Amino acid sequence: MLELELQKPAKLKIIASSLQLLPEFTGWESWANYPNDRDRLLKLIKHYQVNGVMIISGDTHWGELSRFSKNLDYPLYEMTSSGITQEWKAISPNQHRVGAPTSELNYGQLEIDWQQADPTIEFLLKRQDGSQIIKQSLTLSSISPYKK
Repeated sequence: MLELELQKPAKLKIIASSLQLLPEFTGWESWANYPNDRDRLLKLIKHYQVNGVMIISGDTHWGELSRFSKNLDYPLYEMTSSGITQEWKAISPNQHRVGAPTSELNYGQLEIDWQQADPTIEFLLKRQDGSQIIKQSLTLSSISPYKK
C-alpha cells in the first residue's frame, strides 16, 4: 500500500504513474479524474512529512514538467515523458507547467548526483538522438523541508 511505503525512511521517493498526477485538467485520462484519490495522496505526503517526493508519468503523447505546491510544505515536481513513437500536437493546458511543453518524440531521464553535499537532481526530456529538449535542476534540500 502506498501509504505504508511513504512512511518508510528514504531521502528520495519517486512515484511512477502511468497517468499524469499534478495537472488539474488534461482532457484525457489523469489523476484529475480522481480528485479524491489525488487529494488523499497530497495530504498523506504532508501528514507523514515525507521528504523528497518526485513524480514521473506518461501516457499523454507530449512531454512536460509540472510544479505544484498548493497546501504543501515544498514543491512537488512531475516529469511527464510520452511519445517515443507518436507525435501529438494538441497539448492540453496545465497551470502547473514549468516552461514550454514538447510535442516532439521524447523520453525522460532522471539524474541524481549523490556525490554532492546537497545532492542535485535533474529532470531531462530528450529527443530520440539523445539531445536535450527540457532540463530542470534542483537540490534535494529544496524538496526536503522536514527535519527527521
